[in-house]
Amino acid sequence: MPQEQNGIFFDVNEEPLTSVIDSLISQYRLSVVYQDSYLANVTVSAICNGCSEEEAISMLLQNTGLLWSKKINQFIIISERGWNDPYNITGYILDKESSEFIPHANISVLNTLSGSVSNENGFYNISGVTAEFCTLSVSYIGYITEQILVRKSDARTSIIRINLSPTILSSENITVTGKRIDIMKQGEQVSQISYSPRNVAMLPNLGENDILRSLQLLPGIQGGNTGSAGLYIRGGTPDQNQIIFDGITLYQTDHFYGFVSSLNALAVKDIQVYKGGIPARFGGRINSVINVTGKNGDMNKTRISIYTNQLSSGFSLEQPLFNRGSFLLTHRQTFSDKLHSNFYNKIHGYLSSGSGLNIGDDVIWIDSTATQTYTPEFQFSDLNAKLTFIPTARDIISLSFYTSKDVLSENSHFHFKNTEYSRYQKTDDTKWENEGISLKFSHQWKNAAYSQLLISKSTYNSNHELTTESEWGFLDTTFIYINQFLEQNKIEDLTFHFNHDWELNDHKIESGVWFSNYSTYFRVDQQNTIQIINQDVNGDILSLYFQDEFDYFTRGTIKAGLRSSKYSIDEKWEIMPRISIDYKFTPSSKIMAAWGRHVQYLHRFSNNFISSGSKFVWLLSTDSLKSSKADQYVLGYQKSFKNYDFNLEYYYNDKSNIANFSRLHHYPNYLFPADAYTSGLLMIGNEKSQGIEMLMMKTGGKIHGWMSYNYGTSKWRFDELNDNKSFSTDNNRTHDFKTVAMTNLGPWQLTFSWLYFSGRAFTENNNLEIYEDEDGNVALEAKPGTHNASKLPDAHRLDVSIVRILTWGGLKWEYGLSLFNIYDNKYISHKRYTFASKDKDILVSDVEIMGLTPTLYFKISR
Repeated sequence: MPQEQNGIFFDVNEEPLTSVIDSLISQYRLSVVYQDSYLANVTVSAICNGCSEEEAISMLLQNTGLLWSKKINQFIIISERGWNDPYNITGYILDKESSEFIPHANISVLNTLSGSVSNENGFYNISGVTAEFCTLSVSYIGYITEQILVRKSDARTSIIRINLSPTILSSENITVTGKRIDIMKQGEQVSQISYSPRNVAMLPNLGENDILRSLQLLPGIQGGNTGSAGLYIRGGTPDQNQIIFDGITLYQTDHFYGFVSSLNALAVKDIQVYKGGIPARFGGRINSVINVTGKNGDMNKTRISIYTNQLSSGFSLEQPLFNRGSFLLTHRQTFSDKLHSNFYNKIHGYLSSGSGLNIGDDVIWIDSTATQTYTPEFQFSDLNAKLTFIPTARDIISLSFYTSKDVLSENSHFHFKNTEYSRYQKTDDTKWENEGISLKFSHQWKNAAYSQLLISKSTYNSNHELTTESEWGFLDTTFIYINQFLEQNKIEDLTFHFNHDWELNDHKIESGVWFSNYSTYFRVDQQNTIQIINQDVNGDILSLYFQDEFDYFTRGTIKAGLRSSKYSIDEKWEIMPRISIDYKFTPSSKIMAAWGRHVQYLHRFSNNFISSGSKFVWLLSTDSLKSSKADQYVLGYQKSFKNYDFNLEYYYNDKSNIANFSRLHHYPNYLFPADAYTSGLLMIGNEKSQGIEMLMMKTGGKIHGWMSYNYGTSKWRFDELNDNKSFSTDNNRTHDFKTVAMTNLGPWQLTFSWLYFSGRAFTENNNLEIYEDEDGNVALEAKPGTHNASKLPDAHRLDVSIVRILTWGGLKWEYGLSLFNIYDNKYISHKRYTFASKDKDILVSDVEIMGLTPTLYFKISR
């Protein structure tokens, strides 16, 4: 630094402040006093051209947390008040390629117990940091772990944005050896699983890259009838799971009679599964929560992708918006109206041959020689759109739209030879639709608090038209009778949700208010003139919640919460306390426990004897159909080894006021789901499930993946059934073993999944009987003491997928082959029952799993 006659000159870059100050003292004969501890480890960058003494000192101390005062001709450097106090590190975790926010990333301060998890908008906050410098380790599923050096001065004055690079898959020019392609990992709290659909195409599938079906490979999560995308989690049924997509509650989550989930993998960024220990901000279901965060879209460049498989085709569009946000659009639709592929025909054959849906199989009791012509048509489509706008560095506004449609048409023609009937025709048309929209405002406050305001609306519609035409002759006259039923079911859910996170004296506090207005509508008309049912039920739920997370000593954390809900129909406040505890024995091992109480005000009527119309109807709780309640208990242990993670959990769920609608599945008189309120045929009982889950994940090396085992029991008890004795639920499978292995062979990604599980519970044929009420309606039931007393044989299946990704011509090409049930083991999936009256036999048939089924898919993007 040369000395000049007029002013002070220097140009320093990341030099120790003590050296720069000492140089000024030596060359410019300044009088400066300071404590060595104030300047220790502080580096500065500054330029000064002809500055005064005051300007020079001010420039050097800028953003260092240091101040100066001057007495006579002496400068005194002092510490800014509070500068040496603990500070917060706040910021966002982003995708390096697309600048998308990354939710649920893990951020930890190396060599300490401090850390955080980013929220759904990628925001994180770490409090209580004291070091002048610290290193953050940041990781997320499917991304390379990064370590970032953070200075105190930067953390105090700016938002720390951290970019993560996606894991590169094997391609034409690049082969990544030993790099794992992550799909899921154990969450930070007990019974939580973090799941990324980014690489879901690597898993074996049945026609579609299906994110909900792929969840069935995770521990404690089972499917229903083989082929179903429904989720049975720790003994619970699918209607007891709350599935939320960008704040929208979904009521119809599958297509094609359960073969395909209605969530398009191209529109999903992150999935959090809570099987227990559910945070206080969630409510409305008694079993589990599946919180799905949708993609925002690339904020840096336009991306387009198209794909096709043997069932559907689709596309996605991602468009940046002037460096202030992005737009995402995805669409998927079957082409079965134009072409019936072999795969489509195979699925239809499985359904119509005996899926428990009775598709296309009207049992003709009038004349067993009748011939039938059956022409079905099944189609589905779904669309996702999301607009994200970032007006400031602290604000995010997002608008998300979702729609899912199914069109089911079944036409049956019967011709008779030996009766007065000559022809019978049935046309059965159903349209199912789930549509949702959400608007979310997010704001980061300067004190590191974070607020979100959500307004959402979700609507589920079921429109069913059944027309029958009978023709018969008498003497020389031909008679034709046409009968028509029009049935409409609708549920509307309008939700307002405000959530606020902040910290107070080392307490991480979350609080909020949740208000939902539900409106259910059920109407049945006959012949367009006779109104059979016209029923509306409306109800409001107001919920308040508060949760506090704090360290009760060095290695232990408590998360205590309280949720309280008031239901407008019964005018009662339900108190739902929740608590979870974890204690770290070492940095790599911990023990965890949780307990929580939950209430569900919605019930789903489910009829396994019909395939269309009112197969699923959502009903609000009333005085006769009471709200369901549950207490959940979990105890767990986690241990991390080199390249391995181990998790062990015990769970116990105690549920009350469980609705059983089986006596509403009647013949020959058609009862409607709304009759559950008034018919007296509704049964209310209890459900208890418990079990042990073990998970071992291999996180490194050439071959990686996981193995899991679940031992579980799930039982129902109803006063009216089985002599008031407990019996196994329909979906109870005692043993469930799964293994998933992933590796790469040159440019090919290879995945194996092998499943071994107990057969479902069922009732032996000779123990079945027909229940008949005073009106002549009949239902199928088990004799007292024999309900679901038997088990189907154990079963196993091997599925394989092979995928290749390459870059050619400036485009990214992805194609793959999936082989379902590779060694063609056609085990029994479940039993099928057909009956009509007490005077007729009960027909029971075994439904076998589909054999070897290959499926192909192809995707191109840029």
